[in-house]
Amino acid sequence: MKARNITWTGAILAAGLLLPSSRAAADEYAVQVVIQGVSALAPFDRDSQADFFAEMNIGGVPYRSDAVFDRDRVAPGWQHFATFSYEQLLLAETVDIDIGLRETNDRFGETGRLVDIAGRRGVFDLSYELQFDPRGGAVILLDAHTGRAVRQLVPVPGGASWTTGRMISSGPHARIAFEVNVVRLPRYRF
Repeated sequence: MKARNITWTGAILAAGLLLPSSRAAADEYAVQVVIQGVSALAPFDRDSQADFFAEMNIGGVPYRSDAVFDRDRVAPGWQHFATFSYEQLLLAETVDIDIGLRETNDRFGETGRLVDIAGRRGVFDLSYELQFDPRGGAVILLDAHTGRAVRQLVPVPGGASWTTGRMISSGPHARIAFEVNVVRLPRYRF
């Protein structure tokens, strides 16, 4: 499935400034992941605090955040968007979402080692599948490893958007707080 990155205009729209009219609703959707907080649960470095950065992938569109140095607890607000047409969402069985956290010892934040935020042996990253049910209108987040529903996204009042709300995942080394949002983007005519 081919997706493209969303611009700042799309980010503002995804933040809730959607036009209320159903006639303005477009056939495009933004799928967004926001990392709200990261906490080290075990020491990474002997003499300093952790140096974190995130890697995310939404439907094949990758993202790598800047590194946050020397902080065991951080609320970075890292976010990543990808847009999909209504037809892409209906024809695809799911939209893959991967979230990973890395710790770097490189002062430039170029290289990093995996940080376990999944709490499963040998699986460090979080992998989800977003599934749309066109008949019932439900948007469901599935665990990509088990195929089980993790959470049904809740409709947000006042617009065509859905959210998981705050989700938390912990491994032996770190805890991550994040949310997944889906927003119908309005169509603009010029």
